[in-house]
Amino acid sequence: MRKFKCPPDGSKVLVYRRPSDAFPLYLGNEERQLKAGLNIVKTASANLDAASKAQAERLLIKISETNKSLQADFNAVYTAYAADPCLDRNYLRVKVDEIRAERQNLELLFAQVRIIEAAISNGAPPVEIVSAVERALRASTSRFTRETTAMLEEAPDEVRRWQE
Repeated sequence: MRKFKCPPDGSKVLVYRRPSDAFPLYLGNEERQLKAGLNIVKTASANLDAASKAQAERLLIKISETNKSLQADFNAVYTAYAADPCLDRNYLRVKVDEIRAERQNLELLFAQVRIIEAAISNGAPPVEIVSAVERALRASTSRFTRETTAMLEEAPDEVRRWQE
């Protein structure tokens, strides 16, 4: 850990050398949830037909990508903050809040995975499991994806205005 003395007031800021030291419990908990979720979806896919297995595999990939993205975001944000912690005192808080919002999406996804687990353990028919997997895929759409999709939908109008 390093100490920085920030101008102009001389306040002290502590900065960890590694992002994983700053967020150890947070990321460890995510990793445990990820492994449990992946096992549940793998179990679900064993009970499904080929088309539904493909959807379950998409869900597995989505869970894994979302988790990796959160970890990469934490690392990038903390690395940028650690480079000059005195530059913007609110930077870390604001960015971590943004990442927490994305983490809520991951929590929703894990809740959907628990619904799949309940369907499997209660002997639900494959059609119910498929429905749960489809809901989980819809819930997994990130804020970034929703914003990007909205921007792309607005793009033709923007282009038309530019052409006028």
